[in-house]
Amino acid sequence: PIYLPLINNDPAQPVEAYFEHVDWVLDALAQRDMVAGLLPTWGDKVHPKWGEGPIIFTEDNARTYGEYVGRRYADRENVVWILGGDRPAVDAEEGGKDFRPIWRAMAAGIKSGGSDQLMGYHPRGFDRTSPTLHHEDWLDFNAIQSSHSKPDQPSWTFIEEDYALEPVKPTIEMESCYEDIPVDFKPDNRRFNAYDVRKQAYRPVF
Repeated sequence: PIYLPLINNDPAQPVEAYFEHVDWVLDALAQRDMVAGLLPTWGDKVHPKWGEGPIIFTEDNARTYGEYVGRRYADRENVVWILGGDRPAVDAEEGGKDFRPIWRAMAAGIKSGGSDQLMGYHPRGFDRTSPTLHHEDWLDFNAIQSSHSKPDQPSWTFIEEDYALEPVKPTIEMESCYEDIPVDFKPDNRRFNAYDVRKQAYRPVF
């Protein structure tokens, strides 16, 4: 059967069967010495921007839900928390609309639930976390998304700029191009190939 994570999209009513499946996945990864980047929610449940939504999180219920998942996975050594989900934390295109209070509440809930694993944020395409989140006390590392708009995004410039910030935090490429999807998602363009993917994986490291 297919389970949704919440009853009536209510963050205070998690579906046990859904999270039992998450438990199973984390167990399977642990058996293979793999670490999960665990997203408590995808970004369209906070900020639609693109995607189906619906918006279900507020500051109050984001903290409640954060406490639930934070308590459930507090003892998991193979988890890195990733908030966000392909969305800007502050949306300049919408007059600087600020979603950080919701993410702060969720992060605070996760930590108050007992989880102390590393925590990051998944930014939107060709963007990074540092301009809006670098000084958030819950953000342990910065991230970039060089994305899918062209084969040779200069991801190294984001890395260089992040390392120049104080305090210095690690920074990681969270999402580069995917093999076999059209460049810039346009069917008439060529498709990214394995070489494109390898280039974008290595460039931030070097």
